[in-house]
Amino acid sequence: MANTTHTMLTVTSPDYKDMLPQVRLTVACSEGGYSMKRGYREDKLAGSAIRGNSYSGGQELLPMPNPSDKSEENRKRYAMYKERAVVVEMTKRTKESLVGAATRKNNTVELPASIDYLETNVDNTGLTLESQYKQTLETGMDQGTLGLFVDIPSSGSASAADIANGVRANIKLYDFINILSSAYSVIDNKEVLSYVLLRECVTVRNDLTVESEYQYRKLELIEGFYVHTLLDDTFAAKEEPITPTDAGGNKLKEIPFYPIGAQNNTLKRLDPPLLLGIAELNVGQYRNSADVEENAYMSSQSTNFIFVEDSGTFKENNPEGLLLGAGAVNTLGEKDKFEMHQAKEGNLSNTLQLEKIKAAISMGAQLIMEGGPQETAEAVRTKSAASSASLSSLADNSEMAYVKAISMCEQLMSRTVSETVFTVNKDFIDTSLTPEQVKNWLEISVLGKASNEMFVTAMVKGGVFPEGTKAEDIRGSVEVAGD
Repeated sequence: MANTTHTMLTVTSPDYKDMLPQVRLTVACSEGGYSMKRGYREDKLAGSAIRGNSYSGGQELLPMPNPSDKSEENRKRYAMYKERAVVVEMTKRTKESLVGAATRKNNTVELPASIDYLETNVDNTGLTLESQYKQTLETGMDQGTLGLFVDIPSSGSASAADIANGVRANIKLYDFINILSSAYSVIDNKEVLSYVLLRECVTVRNDLTVESEYQYRKLELIEGFYVHTLLDDTFAAKEEPITPTDAGGNKLKEIPFYPIGAQNNTLKRLDPPLLLGIAELNVGQYRNSADVEENAYMSSQSTNFIFVEDSGTFKENNPEGLLLGAGAVNTLGEKDKFEMHQAKEGNLSNTLQLEKIKAAISMGAQLIMEGGPQETAEAVRTKSAASSASLSSLADNSEMAYVKAISMCEQLMSRTVSETVFTVNKDFIDTSLTPEQVKNWLEISVLGKASNEMFVTAMVKGGVFPEGTKAEDIRGSVEVAGD
């Protein structure tokens, strides 16, 4: 029996609790202005009589100016304060640009015959390997830490009859929020992943109604061998634990779950989302905009003051009171006085939000440039060496995890181990466009001075995106499965 030392990491760890708010913030910002104003999604699937999702109302991202005032009037004022704010969707647009840069050229994929189906149906739902890789990049940008789980819906190895019936090893993608807990053990002087609890949403049909509920997958090493248990939303076992075997009938000595991080491929240290810095700037811009629009609403129009010394005469001559607007006529007494005052222009909040937009654009451009074929002097100065997360590091880490997951699929499906090739594109910028030109195009796109169609056209002409790419292709490539 293997010598095992166990160290537990659960969802209650400070690392997870610290990371969760950052993930929720980044996800909300990367979904755009409507999502930011709507607020965080509150999940009410498991353990609640109320099924489905509700939303928090957005005060996490845009605090109410006078939260102690619980009146209906203040609630309505906050709703207008939030409605007037203008969100520059720089996190969302940066994400679309990064995914477009990373997928502008096809990955190199060479799979043995036993698992070549993965290219067209990687997860047993019809999703292609290329599409899942795009989702992997998007999830890494939003959530920082994710993972690939190799599943085979069989108690043992896949027989010829199983394969004929569609029972095949497949790769499922799990995001940070649904990797609930994990543990590492030292086995034979090597630290390995020894426990993972995964959550997933399934639909249940009851007569004429369809409801959603959670189920859980408990993956663990027991006496050195991999055991899989499927649990329902009360954590009760839905079936007997399964000890999968490979194509040769051998029990697996590793959990077929492969973490991916924006910086490191491990669950021991959770990586922050790649777009976190831009999302934080996006929140700041949103708040500055709310203040700018509120000040404009309250102060941009003239405020009228009337100083009455002979009130009786004024009331007699103006029975309907003071009239405002074009064509209005007010009759004043000999000693009455009327003045119009307008607040002076204040640019502080507006200046602050413009600075945040420019900083976000520079940060987004650096994420593309870093590790690429060209770097500006500014990028070199601001680059934080090996510890920094970038599009290049996320692509590298994703490639390593996919190579392991694909190799495990082959081990489960075939007695013969062949060479597997999965090499992702890391040529993010074409030499016909300099990094500064890409940055400039990104800037005018984020600021809304150029449409998505114009941005994509420029990237295609510059060789950043492949020929034939359209704006809807870039938007479609970053949709989150299941949302």
